[in-house]
Amino acid sequence: MTADSDARSEQPKIKRTVLATTAVINGSTTMAIPVKLSTISGRTVLVYAILDNMSDSCYVCPDILRKLGAKASAIEPDVTINTMNGPQTLDIERYDDLTVTGYNNNNCVKISAYKRAIHCDKSNLPSPNRSRRFHHLKDVAHLITPLLDIPVEILIGSNYTEVIQPLVTRTSYKQSENHSSLRLTER
Repeated sequence: MTADSDARSEQPKIKRTVLATTAVINGSTTMAIPVKLSTISGRTVLVYAILDNMSDSCYVCPDILRKLGAKASAIEPDVTINTMNGPQTLDIERYDDLTVTGYNNNNCVKISAYKRAIHCDKSNLPSPNRSRRFHHLKDVAHLITPLLDIPVEILIGSNYTEVIQPLVTRTSYKQSENHSSLRLTER
């Protein structure tokens, strides 16, 4: 045994909890997880969070910020947001001291986010039933949270890699019109 393997065997085992999945079915992809979003005031709401590794910032819908009674930390002038519709420059409110907590566990992370509307077709959210349609996903379908009747209100970008990094990625062997992949993320 080497010193490295001795050190690894002495480390405590970490219990991993699956929270996020991505389903790619018929070309539609959404990586989303149910989370508890809270402020320092203690108010909490249950919402879906889109995990977007192509965004470098976090965004929260205005309605949820209102429900939480969140106060803007700053207004940042002349922020340019680049989307597939092109760049848009605007003054935007930033909210610090927001906390995102896992739906199935108490893992949490403090985030800062900008106030901005988020649009998502909820029919693209992953679900156990959708995953069971694919041979390579059947054995993990029970790990996916069933669809919840909650809004999609937060987008978490790559500036919080600890939230969006996958634990496991599975891709079907057969690439076809109905190909699928699954990313399991722990948070």
